Amino acid sequence: KSQLKTTATPDPWALARVIAAADGYGYEWAEAAKPDADGTYTVRLIDDMPIRGRILTLEGQPVVAAKITVRTVRCFANNRLDEYVEAWKTGRVPFPSERFALTPPDRPGSIRTDKEGRFSLRGIGAERQADVLLEGDGIGTARLFVMTRETEPIVLPETAIPRGNPDRTLGATFDYLAQPSRAFWGIVRERDTQQPIARVTVQEVLNAEAKTDGTGRFELFGVRKAPRYFLEALAANSPYFNSSLRIDDQPGLDPIEVVFELARGIEAKGRVTLAGSARPNAAIVEYYPLCLNPHTQRIGPRLRKPCSSATCDEDGRYTIPVLPGPGILAYRFGPYSRATYREYMSASLSKEEVAAFYESAGLKPPPDTTDDRVLVSTGTQTWSSIAPSSYNHVELIDPAEGEASLTRNVELMPGRTLEVKVVGPDGQPMAGARVRGAGNSAFEIDKFDKAEFTVTGLNPRIERKLIVELPEQRLAAFRLLRGEQVGPLVINLGPCGVVTGRMLDAEGKPLENTLLQFGRQWSFPADFTPKTDVDGKFRVDGLVPGLPYGITLKLPGKVGMSRPAQDIVVAAGERKDLGDVRLNPRK
Repeated sequence: KSQLKTTATPDPWALARVIAAADGYGYEWAEAAKPDADGTYTVRLIDDMPIRGRILTLEGQPVVAAKITVRTVRCFANNRLDEYVEAWKTGRVPFPSERFALTPPDRPGSIRTDKEGRFSLRGIGAERQADVLLEGDGIGTARLFVMTRETEPIVLPETAIPRGNPDRTLGATFDYLAQPSRAFWGIVRERDTQQPIARVTVQEVLNAEAKTDGTGRFELFGVRKAPRYFLEALAANSPYFNSSLRIDDQPGLDPIEVVFELARGIEAKGRVTLAGSARPNAAIVEYYPLCLNPHTQRIGPRLRKPCSSATCDEDGRYTIPVLPGPGILAYRFGPYSRATYREYMSASLSKEEVAAFYESAGLKPPPDTTDDRVLVSTGTQTWSSIAPSSYNHVELIDPAEGEASLTRNVELMPGRTLEVKVVGPDGQPMAGARVRGAGNSAFEIDKFDKAEFTVTGLNPRIERKLIVELPEQRLAAFRLLRGEQVGPLVINLGPCGVVTGRMLDAEGKPLENTLLQFGRQWSFPADFTPKTDVDGKFRVDGLVPGLPYGITLKLPGKVGMSRPAQDIVVAAGERKDLGDVRLNPRK
């Protein structure tokens, strides 16, 4: 522990795992920052379930010497795959895990398929999900989700596939048909000077990547053949903006030539430290031009989100390109460590602060700006939004035309803590709750063995959504925590609620056998995915009392999502009938 580098990370030990592995068993791990009461670690190995796969071409021929790499292994509730399987069957993906780890250091990082295209992976352990990377000559690089359970693959409907994720999760024994690959080659250069740019990452979105050499040239292999490709040039930690291209496929499999021309920006520089200690932090820094920034056309008609990014060095220093005009710099604690990151407060930005900033820049604020929602430009006539609370600090900037550089030094602030106690309907303490919102990420799930736990990273200026559940007992509670709230806080669990209704199309006809996304309005994926029957009727059970839900669905052949019902709230134990829910024909 004493030998770990500590310059850029306040608690590097929080990143470590104590891993135990032995032949014939699945490996197990413990968080190094959480030893037992006596300072030791107890790590119990589990039964193994080997992964046996065969990689074939579309013609059924074996792919020899394909490279198989296990990137991460994920575990779920009760160390079983039941909830994960149910989530995939109902389209609730990506589904969050309770724990994850890399593969043991004494195991091979990658293996190769044999002359029959077969491979075998042992030691991962039963009832887990492995994230596997497949690479090979002539085939497209692919990400495979594999369950260490003997089962048939689960295939998602097209409307439910999240960006960058596989369309299926495979059982422990499977055949996989690899797609043929398309190669790309070309150059990355500066737009104004036409000089080559080295060390730029060129990637086909979430598929394969390469780096430019000293002459700015690159060769990109392993891209799965498709009707259209989305290539990106990412110039992190440089004065150049990222760039993206849409490229239509061509007949055959010959390499396609690509030229990227990157625009140079104003250099924003600074240093990120931790408040109180002045220690540097290896923070992630992202830049977004705000909606209505008149200079976005300098980059092109389409902007990547974020527009540019950088990672602070060991001294906490960064350089990132920005445009003239209104923009926002967003800082996130790094490198990510769940145990440490959650202690630092989330950023906050009110709509009044955003409006005042726009007015100071001589612009009218966008009408859709709300608290914790800032509109950012993604092109000359398109925009999106970011939530400041998903970062640890934000800075609004408005550099002038012709300005060479600007400096922003930032301190990340630790948040407040709040002690919480969970009790049941009878007022007695209840242990084993699953909690969202105990840290400063709404997407993380914590499970606490005791009835008491600590909420960390609270910002006095903003509210925190806290969801506490005991699914087996069908008990739950929802609270909006004030950032300045003083504890201890007692959470009284109540019986979950039920919602029923009938879904109709725009003409008033029942929508039969349609999958609905029924979930928290500020979260993805959906908590529930009920399917309507032949009469359009649906039922959702297990709703958290007091938590606002909404219904979302995507109809085949339609662009975008429809949101026919929002702000659905049930009381403890309530059975609510929504009646007829009708799609809006204009949406």
